[in-house]
Amino acid sequence: MAEPEGPGRRPTPLDPSGELRGLADDCVHCGFCLPACPTYQLWGEEMDSPRGRIHLMTQILDGTEGTPASAEHLDRCLGCMACVTACPSGVRYDRLIEAARGWAEEPPLPTRPLRERAARAAIFSVFPYPRRLRMVLAPLRAAQWARIDALLDRSGLAERLSPELASALRLAPDPPPGRGGLLRRAAARPASRSPRGLPKRVPAQLARRAVVGMLTGCVQRVFFPQVNAATANVLAAEGCDVVIPAGQGCCGALSLHGGRRAEAARFARQTIETFERAGVDAVVVNAAGCGSAMKEYAGLLAGDAGWSRRAAARPPPVTRCPSPRPTTTPAISPMPSGSPRSRGNCSPPYPGCAWRTLPTAAPAVDPRASTTWSSRRQPASWAGARRTMSRPPART
Repeated sequence: MAEPEGPGRRPTPLDPSGELRGLADDCVHCGFCLPACPTYQLWGEEMDSPRGRIHLMTQILDGTEGTPASAEHLDRCLGCMACVTACPSGVRYDRLIEAARGWAEEPPLPTRPLRERAARAAIFSVFPYPRRLRMVLAPLRAAQWARIDALLDRSGLAERLSPELASALRLAPDPPPGRGGLLRRAAARPASRSPRGLPKRVPAQLARRAVVGMLTGCVQRVFFPQVNAATANVLAAEGCDVVIPAGQGCCGALSLHGGRRAEAARFARQTIETFERAGVDAVVVNAAGCGSAMKEYAGLLAGDAGWSRRAAARPPPVTRCPSPRPTTTPAISPMPSGSPRSRGNCSPPYPGCAWRTLPTAAPAVDPRASTTWSSRRQPASWAGARRTMSRPPART
């Protein structure tokens, strides 16, 4: 990282340390990010590409007044971070876009319109809290079973009332199969009483190799509980005791990626405390956004030395392991702990992460849980994705 007194680290009111400007100056505008960016592929607008957004950020850091069009281009970023892996220069676009989204909450970017502020307030007051999200889920499932959502989509009424509501209805996961009346009642039950609720501990099916904690997530546990059940089954089959702390909440990913760092830091502290009390060797995460945020806890809490040390003392969350092979294989040598890519693979405390053939064993969790992903409501092409985006691109 460049030193503070070096070129590209000019302090500004938005960036007193010059860190953001230094990160932005790493971009050489090569264009390797363009094919990886879904919004650029969809609209073909330079300002809707990572390269264009970095140019906007640089102008704002240099003192140029932000405009509603600038805020809109920054808000359209999906946060998929495909550009980060495509970039040959290693530009930390994730750090830049997180900071830029915080600018829309206060100057230099103009305040969002009232409807957008109301929609964001509703999202951040509901989605990070599973109990509140379940309350919203019940009427959504009732509308899906009665096909009211499809009727609103075909008539265009939802689009006229609220483009955000129309997009949410199109992207909402399908209801589970079964009889509507029974499922309506099941959707309203607390997780502890749900047939798909997970126990606090799932024992290893063979010799225990590790004790891991599993982050169930806020949206994941409500909309995709079968993914959590499948994850616990796989870990137990591989010799892991899976601890699922009952008191865990949101990890802070939604707030962090939305530019609300103070709120994200509060969730991060709660998550760290929860898994410290659980006494696990590692934390397993099966949602990409959650894993991405948890790996940055030390930086997020850098302003508090005590919490930053506690975040750094925990091993990075395990988000991806090599696929099991049909025959016995030698132990997989982990990459050096300092390697950027080692955080996504089996890193310590899994120095001998060896996948091997295992005898068939009874599932550790509800055998009715399914890992089938329903794609009926997902856009089949960019043309379909275009219809789910509520506004046309703004010209600058």
